[in-house]
Parts: sequence; structure tokens; C-alpha cells
Amino acid sequence: MAKQVRTAVEQAVALLAGRPKSRAALAAALSQRGYPEAEVDAALEQVSRWGYLDDARVALARAMKELPEGRARQQVAQRLEAVGIAPEVARRAVDHAAAELGLTEEAAARLALSKKRKTGLEAARYLASRGFDEDLAARLAGVDEVPDGG
Repeated sequence: MAKQVRTAVEQAVALLAGRPKSRAALAAALSQRGYPEAEVDAALEQVSRWGYLDDARVALARAMKELPEGRARQQVAQRLEAVGIAPEVARRAVDHAAAELGLTEEAAARLALSKKRKTGLEAARYLASRGFDEDLAARLAGVDEVPDGG
């Protein structure tokens, strides 16, 4: 292994030691540190072979954390995609986490409301801002519809 690639691999391992990262996030972090694309690619392949880099594992861990915080499945999936997780991997992780946690979309919305103690229009807007379906948000908040801007 060339010296530059070994340095990129060492940097990748150090970055992953702090917090698991998606492949895209790790690639971006290495690029920002000045490693050329070829070295970044080689480092990513090496840490993947060692089992240190796994987008499915990262996505599942984040979904398991974010769903109980009162976020809708769709919003969690979008947040995973925003950090470079492939849409299909994100969706599978969110579905798996929701099933493992026993959180239906309605249960997650009720959980979100219980943590914030919001009612009426404020509750409906809050749920909509967390990615919940507007019909569900309105029903749980006891309003006819979620006003625009929610």
C-alpha cells in the first residue's frame, strides 16, 4: 500500500473512531483534508473491507435514534439521504427501525406531541414540521386542517 494511501486509511479510521459515518460523509471529510480522489477511493475500499464502513449499519443506528425523537419515517429517510445514504438503504433502515421499535406513524406522532405538550393549531404545525402527514397531524391535534406554513 502506497504511503499516501496508508495515510488516508489512517485518517479514515481516525474519523470513523469518533462517530460512524456514511461512505459519502467519510469521502467528503477525506477530500476536505486534501486527499486526492484516488487516495480517498482506496481508503474507502480498505476500511470497507475491514468492516468499518457500512452505510446500512449507519442508517439503522440513526433511524433507531431519530424515530423515537418524534420524527416521521419520511423525514428520517430524507435526513439519511442528506448525509449520503442511498434512498433504498435509507428506506429499509427506517422501516426496520420502526418495526423493531414498534412505532407506527401514528404512535410516533403521538410521541412527538407528548414530548412537546402542544395542542391545537400549534400541535398540527409542529407535527407537519416533523414530516407527518397533514391529515394525521390535523386529526391528532383536533383541528380541521393544518394551516399553510406548517
